[in-house]
Amino acid sequence: LARRIKKLGCWSIPVFHGKEVIGSFAISLSKPGAPTDAQIELLKTAGNLAGIAIGRERSDAEIKTTEEALRHAQKLESLGVLAGGIAHDFNNLLTGILGNAELSLDHASDDDGPLRARLSRIIHAANRAADLTKQMLAYSGRAEFSNDVMFLPDLVEEVAALLASSISKKAQLSFDVAADLPNIEGDSTQMRQLVMNILSNASEALGDRPGEIVVTMRQVVRSEVPASARFAGDGPEAERYVVLTVRDSGHGMDEKTVSRIFDPFYSTKFLGRGLGLAVVHGIVRGQKGALDVRSEVGVGTSFNVYMPVCEKPMARIVDSDTVDWTGEATVLLVDDEEVVVGFATDVLETANLRTINAKDGQEAVDIYRGRCDEIDVVVLDLTMPKLGGREVFEKLRAIREDVRIVLSSGYVEGDATHDFGDQDLAGFVQKPYTPSALLRVIRDSLS
Repeated sequence: LARRIKKLGCWSIPVFHGKEVIGSFAISLSKPGAPTDAQIELLKTAGNLAGIAIGRERSDAEIKTTEEALRHAQKLESLGVLAGGIAHDFNNLLTGILGNAELSLDHASDDDGPLRARLSRIIHAANRAADLTKQMLAYSGRAEFSNDVMFLPDLVEEVAALLASSISKKAQLSFDVAADLPNIEGDSTQMRQLVMNILSNASEALGDRPGEIVVTMRQVVRSEVPASARFAGDGPEAERYVVLTVRDSGHGMDEKTVSRIFDPFYSTKFLGRGLGLAVVHGIVRGQKGALDVRSEVGVGTSFNVYMPVCEKPMARIVDSDTVDWTGEATVLLVDDEEVVVGFATDVLETANLRTINAKDGQEAVDIYRGRCDEIDVVVLDLTMPKLGGREVFEKLRAIREDVRIVLSSGYVEGDATHDFGDQDLAGFVQKPYTPSALLRVIRDSLS
């Protein structure tokens, strides 16, 4: 049962939880010597009670940790849904603002310099607003990610050069890149945004004080990724990762701040929007990577981003062309946002296309039922009153199976077309779209 220590007149009792020794306690005897049978039974009972108590305390702690992780995941999910919904509605409004401004600029006289300058400022501001909605979609995990193969050191070097003028002049920036680093796969634009946000944060953490920012890149295997890393989904999927580490010697953060830094609209900066690190989290999640943040007040912060290794060779990225196209066709434009309908109608009619407008799903079905023989393409908004996009799609297909339908939405293509399954769509255009983007998808649907 126990080990007698005669000199101390004390018995040391191991405490078990199941078969695991989780502690011990000691009990003093009135005088050195062997305990009586009654004392032994008392020690047995005390040991069992202690084991139950400590085991229960440990179980409660584990449950509390799990509940905290679950609450955190639910909070991020709820905030993601909110951010995605806001981004969707803003994209609807930006379609009209940006589109009409571009149309007006195209038709403005070359001699009217002040008007062209004002329109250009409107377009610039609208594009910045569109970038913000993309960041919100990235946080919510609903951004559209391309699968580019890239060499991370080249991308980081490119971003660092762009940020050279904005990084603190008192910061000593250094790089440590492991030899024979493999490529990674992901969205190159999103990865540039990620690197830019982390480097900017590191610079701002230094403030006006001299310090260092150390950027390291190396390869690790799955077992080397720490358990504290926030993985997308249920866990890592790759066997090897390239880890980007950005370490600064700034003021650091306490544990409470670290627990909130990825929440959207949370910022410790006076003029911060609170989207930078929220976007980083969304990008890493969308590209099946992982994040690990270590910080200590007065010492600094280290951001570790784990991206899956890619075995594919790099390919040249070709920019999409602008479209200056005219055709002969009739388009049924279905959207409940008047500003979107007005802009899209101007674009289509400028391209010599005839338009018929419907402000809700039921009106679209009624129009198509009576005029299906003259309508060549239907541009269909996903979210509308009376009948949603999916319901309208099914009813139009029931009227005429070969109907060409281009879906339009403020959400990214993967989310917007998810409920359509294997049913053929003639195309998809995401809001806010430009005149060229709309004409391109119409042209491709007719070809």
